[in-house]
Amino acid sequence: MEKRNFTKKFASEAERAQRVFCRENSLPFFAPEGGRCPRCGRNVYEGGTNGAGEAHLTGCPHCHLTFCD
Repeated sequence: MEKRNFTKKFASEAERAQRVFCRENSLPFFAPEGGRCPRCGRNVYEGGTNGAGEAHLTGCPHCHLTFCD
C-alpha cells in the first residue's frame, strides 16, 4: 500500500471512513474525537496504512491503548 504523508485532511478523511464503516457494520465508534490518542497524543490515523474504512479501530496503533474500556 502506498505510504502517505500524514495531514489533517487525511486524518479527517480517515475518521469519516471509520464512521461510515462502523455505521454500515452496526459497530460502535470507539476512536477519539479528532483522532488524537489520550495516552500518547499521536493521531490514530497517522500513516494512512491502517485501513480506517476497512477495519474496526478499537485502540491506538502506536501505544496500544484500548478505546473499548
